[in-house]
Amino acid sequence: MVENAPEVERYFAERHIRLKRDWLLEALHFVSAEKSQNRLVDLVYQQWLFADIKTSTEPIDGLRQLFDGRSLYDPYVFQIHSISDIGTSNLKQYKRLTDPSYEEPIEYDQPNPNSVEIGLTRSPPTNAI
Repeated sequence: MVENAPEVERYFAERHIRLKRDWLLEALHFVSAEKSQNRLVDLVYQQWLFADIKTSTEPIDGLRQLFDGRSLYDPYVFQIHSISDIGTSNLKQYKRLTDPSYEEPIEYDQPNPNSVEIGLTRSPPTNAI
């Protein structure tokens, strides 16, 4: 499988991705049942998509100095580990992820003093500490 490594490295280099040699050899060994060169590159690419970027890809040298608060114009590969919804509280996000039966609490409107239904509105829940 080592003989296929330069072709796969070239494919990734064209896409500005520098693979770690150990990871590449392990990936080639894993997908070695495939004989077609084009298919082999695709299989390694699929493995790379689902691999941890720390183990599969060489870091970009001097990225902090390149960025330094400016816009990036060259292609760079990043792996996103998590995304936060800043419009929703962390507690609510956590409950949604961990409790499948979690239901959103009822939104309580503040009573409108001009409304006839003032006596029918429910008061918002109170939390005891």
